[in-house]
Amino acid sequence: VGVAPVDGVCSTDIVVVCPRTPHWFAFVLGVVSSDDFVEFTNVGSTGTRMPRTSWSEMGRYEIALPPEDIAQAFTDEVRPQIDRILAAIHESRTLAAIRDALLPKLVSGEIRVKDAERFLEERGL
Repeated sequence: VGVAPVDGVCSTDIVVVCPRTPHWFAFVLGVVSSDDFVEFTNVGSTGTRMPRTSWSEMGRYEIALPPEDIAQAFTDEVRPQIDRILAAIHESRTLAAIRDALLPKLVSGEIRVKDAERFLEERGL
């Protein structure tokens, strides 16, 4: 269970869950990330090689909903932390791209450390 760091298309093996309105974001994330929910969906999954849950199975999971203002307050608390996690994911990807671009050239001696900054700027990294 996780928050997707980018928009896009995913495999049919992935179940995408999102709140109907933004103020339920943290509550929905908390529910689907909980050990109880994951275990509930695992128990009800079908398939032996690639077990899968279904929307109908997940819909049988009972939860108590807080008032909307509490859900919003919870999202207001959690969202900045999730945003920091997503920013770290993007930073990690950028650093990996820089490493992948520089390391072979540094190891081969094609460029020197002092030339690396110019090399990255030329490639928009």
